Amino acid sequence: MTDAEILERAFKKVLDNGFTLVKLSNFYNFIVFSHQFARAFWGEEAITLEYVMIDRDCSSDVASIIYKSFHWTGLEYVWEYHLQQMAREENPLKYIEKFL
Repeated sequence: MTDAEILERAFKKVLDNGFTLVKLSNFYNFIVFSHQFARAFWGEEAITLEYVMIDRDCSSDVASIIYKSFHWTGLEYVWEYHLQQMAREENPLKYIEKFL
């Protein structure tokens, strides 16, 4: 077995036998806040934000609606955004739960 398979089976066994993640709080924080976990959980899509801008000509009653799309340079990927949002939560696992 690979190391990953061994860990998966070991975690399954201890969880099936009543071990709770609360006992592993520092360890689970290490895992869920890792970049590798975040990439795998939320994906590596680039962030693109869209917004609507209404351009109103003051000399008439005509308003133009312009749809814009831009790449947010602060955070490049979806997983980075969610990692930041999760860090702001009092209970990070509740943030993750929204995506299950």
